[in-house]
Amino acid sequence: MLSFLIRRVTTDTEVRSVSTGLEAMELINEKEFDLYILDIWLPDIDGIKLCRAIRGGGSQKPILFLTAAVTAVDQHDAFDAGATMFLKKPFDIARIPKIVQNYLQN
Repeated sequence: MLSFLIRRVTTDTEVRSVSTGLEAMELINEKEFDLYILDIWLPDIDGIKLCRAIRGGGSQKPILFLTAAVTAVDQHDAFDAGATMFLKKPFDIARIPKIVQNYLQN
């Protein structure tokens, strides 16, 4: 149940890991990130609500879901909330750096 907020800083990349939606919202209110990796299952608010809040704040940055919540409804809700990509667990973790790199280059 972790989510990651990623931001390019000159030639470096800042990765912030949060375990609750409220933690994520606090960081997002401080600065915009270049990429969001969310889980649907967070202890306080679900990732769908967090995604809607990010989009509601005007961000058009990519939002990826990495989640074990794999029903068609979960996937539909994620895309309806503004998700860019939806990856179901289990997945090949080795794919993540390439996916992140591709989104950060755009």
